Amino acid sequence: IRLSLRYKSNDQLWFTFFHEAGHVYMHGKSEQYVDMAGESAMRNVKEDEANKFAADRLIPEKDFRAFVENVGRFDETSIIRFAEDVGIAPGVVVGRLQRHDFVPWRSRCNRLKRRFRWVTN
Repeated sequence: IRLSLRYKSNDQLWFTFFHEAGHVYMHGKSEQYVDMAGESAMRNVKEDEANKFAADRLIPEKDFRAFVENVGRFDETSIIRFAEDVGIAPGVVVGRLQRHDFVPWRSRCNRLKRRFRWVTN
């Protein structure tokens, strides 16, 4: 598995890692799965399966569903509390909430995401 820092945040990095691990686990090592920036977003069964694998490994579906059904407003405090309960970084929770349109992409909750940057000597 090779990863890049394309989006430079912990939610994207970990989702991508588990997405690619899902391909290897469910679909074998003989195929190559390459996600290129600017590529058309052609959806298929294997991609959907890898997405679900990643989402469920990061935050189990039943826990996520209970969280979104029981929390009326998603703020930093509720996100941090839930992240601690399920043992995941708050930024990963923010990314999942954004993916499902519970939190706007341009949100102050983005402060909970850890950012990465390339360091050169």
